[in-house]
Amino acid sequence: MMMPDRVISYSGNDYGAREVHNLLLPFLVKLDEHCRKYHIPYSLAFGSALGCVRHSGFIPWDDDVDIVMKRADYERFFESLKLGETVFSKDCRIKYPRHLCKLYDNTSTTIPIFVDLYPADLVPNGRFMSQLKIVAVQMVKNIIIGRCGKKNTLFRKWRKMCAYAISFPFSKECLRSCFQSICQWGNNSSADRISCYSTGRGDMGKYFPSTIFDDIIYKKFEDIQLPVMSDYHTYLTIEFGNDYMTPPSKDKRVPKHLGLAK
Repeated sequence: MMMPDRVISYSGNDYGAREVHNLLLPFLVKLDEHCRKYHIPYSLAFGSALGCVRHSGFIPWDDDVDIVMKRADYERFFESLKLGETVFSKDCRIKYPRHLCKLYDNTSTTIPIFVDLYPADLVPNGRFMSQLKIVAVQMVKNIIIGRCGKKNTLFRKWRKMCAYAISFPFSKECLRSCFQSICQWGNNSSADRISCYSTGRGDMGKYFPSTIFDDIIYKKFEDIQLPVMSDYHTYLTIEFGNDYMTPPSKDKRVPKHLGLAK
């Protein structure tokens, strides 16, 4: 039986991600219902926030979903999952393949459906302290990636060897706990900037006003409504530049996950 086509932001299947998008939509509905039940604010982030604003749905060549929560809400979210009182908490499994939490759909048997969940933490005041935090985060993150990565190239074998040499007394779980602790450094201060330290290298050091996730609105996302920060213009400008409404060149429109690129 063919799955109903719910994607309305583009026509055709030029990028091979349409089936994934149709599978992600009901998962996102369950996630939103769960967060509403427990009064946990969250927002679409990164490419998903851009897709919401620019395409009123998925970016056609994007094949996952990114969401962000402030650290306190992030912790409450995981506590709420332990209760198992919603369809989402029953259908969802959590994985930390490296340093980033991924929420997988247990009901998907053909294609792995997941949502990347980013906690947002305050940035220490002062240039030196903010840069010191980035260095510490990157150091521990690279060790985790080195130890978790596959050894299919000479560079990755070398990186894995170095990561173990530096951190051999500690388990991966201990390193992940250390990573999260460093990310939270400064959260008790009166800092006026916030950032997601679980992002990739290219996004590291992008800071947003500390209130950016305080005011959330619901916007059209395909055939549903999903939350995004009300000041999405500031967020997207910092994240993608002033011309964020202009799509990239065709050669850069490639899905990054799930082996969907043709």
